[in-house]
Amino acid sequence: MNVFSDIIHAMYPVSDESIGKLWAHAEIITLQKGEFLIKDGTVNRNLYLIKSGLLRSFHLEGDREDTLWFATDGDAVASMHSIFAKSPAIADIIALTETTLFQIPWTTLETLYEQCHDLANWGRRIAEEELYCLERRYRILGTGDAYSRFRAFMNLRPNSFIREIPLKDIASYLGMTPQTLSKLRARYAAEK
Repeated sequence: MNVFSDIIHAMYPVSDESIGKLWAHAEIITLQKGEFLIKDGTVNRNLYLIKSGLLRSFHLEGDREDTLWFATDGDAVASMHSIFAKSPAIADIIALTETTLFQIPWTTLETLYEQCHDLANWGRRIAEEELYCLERRYRILGTGDAYSRFRAFMNLRPNSFIREIPLKDIASYLGMTPQTLSKLRARYAAEK
């Protein structure tokens, strides 16, 4: 439970009693590289906390993938569309590396939010983080030229995290071709 409580505490200070209640309903699952956590068009009403690994969310637009986000150790992920609209997911979530997660049913969270004020605030903090990430992505993609977008992305997370992401997925996230990304990476390295 140590890693589980560490992930919770990193987001918001939650009592040991509340964490214990949450832990009682958590299930540990492992995905292999390339395995889907959530498929577009399926209903999934769980919250996941990443113990270790790397996930990518994307949406297919014709034959082109639009990468929405990346998540790694300590991050919370879900299909917010499935949870709140009680409808099928509108994006895929796939493991880029072997990934171990804590899975918590949303119905359990709703019950615990009513019982535990600190868990309700923790859940609010997760929702705020989701909105922040969405805003940050649109800020990166909506400003400056391709090189500015790439530099902004490089400043988001540590290089060790970025090195694990396939270049085609970074290019998809930044809205550019892999060839353009390759040129920008060379320019960036030359400036360092």
